[in-house]
Amino acid sequence: MIGVFEAMLLVLVTSVAIFGCAVGLGSLGVWLAVRKVRRSRAFNRGRLVMRTATAAHKLGREVGRLRVEMFDSVMATGRVLTEVDAPRVLRDLAHDLQRTADRTDHRLALLVAEPDQDLVARLLPSLRSSVSQLNRASAEVRATAWQFATELSQPREQALTLEVAEQLAGLRVGVAEVQAIRIRAGL
Repeated sequence: MIGVFEAMLLVLVTSVAIFGCAVGLGSLGVWLAVRKVRRSRAFNRGRLVMRTATAAHKLGREVGRLRVEMFDSVMATGRVLTEVDAPRVLRDLAHDLQRTADRTDHRLALLVAEPDQDLVARLLPSLRSSVSQLNRASAEVRATAWQFATELSQPREQALTLEVAEQLAGLRVGVAEVQAIRIRAGL
């Protein structure tokens, strides 16, 4: 039999262990929620827009707008390729575009923080051209994905329309036979 002191000590240790587990699980939940929010597209886009709006100089705001445009274009490409179940070649191409966009975005982010406005003015035209090319390439990938999806879906839609028409015709024949049986039976 354990004494009162040992029982109190056991209760205390158990309480601390339970409290520690609760705090640990709570911390894990908060960490997972914060991680999910920080990785979300909307959060990243919002962060870009805020940095653009709060840039200290005009060229910094223009660089920020380029970052937002590129982000929107590349994210739209990813959404379209996911939605239309694009072939592997297009997904690989979009992945390459994403990597290139990440490198360009990194250079643009460095340019936003650059205090020398003359340097920003000299570097901006080439980066603007890079962003424009990336956006055009992303648009072409999206257009190809939509064309691929349309070409694939037309035969499916035609087959489905034909199947529905055949089933409706069979249903009409069945209804006509039931009516004929009812008439013969005098119902």
